[in-house]
Amino acid sequence: MWPAVFCRISAAIIMWLLGWFGFMNVWSLLILAGLFFFGAAMLFPLATTGAMEPFSYLAGAAGALVGGLQNVGSGVAAWLSAHLPQTGQFSLGMLMFVLCLSLFYYAGYLWHIKWIKINTYLINIFR
Repeated sequence: MWPAVFCRISAAIIMWLLGWFGFMNVWSLLILAGLFFFGAAMLFPLATTGAMEPFSYLAGAAGALVGGLQNVGSGVAAWLSAHLPQTGQFSLGMLMFVLCLSLFYYAGYLWHIKWIKINTYLINIFR
């Protein structure tokens, strides 16, 4: 999972910095977007599997919920993109960077939940 996150965040930061310094050409957009979507192609199946794993007995409902949440997330990203100035790759890089930061927030949330489960398990063992 982390190589995919690294691909996405590095592509977003480089694109944002190139847009900030005014360097824009077709290759900077294509290569960095390709790296970003390569990371997304590695990450999405893992995320979908991880989201549906606890609910194997409700696979259809869990799949529908995951798909619906993905559609809502892409709609919010498209709405944000529509309200940003479309004069260069700066706004695209900024949006990609913000979406990658949401990955770190989600990973921290999952780590926190796992830590709570481990602590609860340890407390129950030593009672």
